[in-house]
Amino acid sequence: LNELAGEEGGWGSLGTSISDGYIRAVFERAYQRLGCNYEVLSCYVQSAADLGKVTAAAVMPLLRGEVKTGCYFLWPVAITDGTCRTPGYVEKTALFECMKEMELAGVVTSFPHSAALYKLLVSKDWCSYVCTNPELRTPATTKVMRSMIEQNPEVAAGTCLSALCELSSSDGLVSRGVAKLGFSWEASDVLSFTSKWDLSKKLETLLNGPGCEADHVIVQEFVPSDLEIRVYCIGGIPVKMLYTKFCENTEDGSFTSFKSVAREAAINMWFGGNEVAMCHAEAAINMWFGGNEVAMCHAEAEMCTLTKKWMKWIRGVDCKLPSFLRIDYFVKRDGSSAVIRTGEITEAGASCLGWADGWTATFDAVINAATGLPFPQLLPPLNYDIELSARLERARKGGHQYHHHHHHHHHHH
Repeated sequence: LNELAGEEGGWGSLGTSISDGYIRAVFERAYQRLGCNYEVLSCYVQSAADLGKVTAAAVMPLLRGEVKTGCYFLWPVAITDGTCRTPGYVEKTALFECMKEMELAGVVTSFPHSAALYKLLVSKDWCSYVCTNPELRTPATTKVMRSMIEQNPEVAAGTCLSALCELSSSDGLVSRGVAKLGFSWEASDVLSFTSKWDLSKKLETLLNGPGCEADHVIVQEFVPSDLEIRVYCIGGIPVKMLYTKFCENTEDGSFTSFKSVAREAAINMWFGGNEVAMCHAEAAINMWFGGNEVAMCHAEAEMCTLTKKWMKWIRGVDCKLPSFLRIDYFVKRDGSSAVIRTGEITEAGASCLGWADGWTATFDAVINAATGLPFPQLLPPLNYDIELSARLERARKGGHQYHHHHHHHHHHH
């Protein structure tokens, strides 16, 4: 799958977690860390039927190590087996059955996550479960069953919007938002809508994709945002923030590209509203907060607190700390402060574009989880919430200094 490598799609030089380059890199890192102390049994599959042959009876006698662990470099989709031509995509039921069978035999999944947690994340089911918990700040979310859409898309859209009004924390009617499918990858099945009629059309469009077997569409209220901040967590601890801006393709309401920006630019240009090219420097502050670093410090502290709440919630699903997770937040400037909403929780293998050490940190965390080695503190935790007063003090003394002094080693913040 080498054609997936490269900058397009925002995956960086290794490509996606289903590509050869990525998989090879994981095991090169394992060799650097463990020497010749491990053995890998690789199974190549071409279909859901092939996955059915990866059984505990076939695999277990071949696993000779003391610690047995499984890595699944596949993306589960709700598409009829054989109709999806994209390599690496596999019919979801077959993948989860295979993972569960190996887990029942005592093979702990170390990449991406246990079958239960992986399914909860990629199905996007978690949005519906937590949207009524104000602490976790998820936009109002509901599911529209396929049967309703097949019967009468307009009625389905109307019922959906009335449910969103009831679930939403904002006053007034909900008429804008996004409709999306679970088990879909790289923003391909996410469409925005601006009215009930528009939603009814988008519901149909989503379900009419080739071989689509989704039994429902997920619909969320519109979340105004100026900026998206991605928080990377290693071993359950936030260690890195990246600042990006999503560019909507207004033609058809799909979201095709995002631009990565640096912190300083985000603070300055928050009011610019124009599309921002990839900036390497810490430029996010200038772009979005009108140079107000104090506001950015508050927003970052709040995201750290929120991320820690999410980690508690995740540990309620699976007691084992996830080796890697990425949480994306929507940030909207409101006067001198910011309103933060949770956008997406992304599983291990997510894009680390713009974070040079991201791959190594991820692979090390996965290897630690796989081998049962303790997590060494690979990277300093972001304790922006705990260090808020000191950070505000520095910001008030003039954030511009930091442009000159910290430009080249901003990853140490």
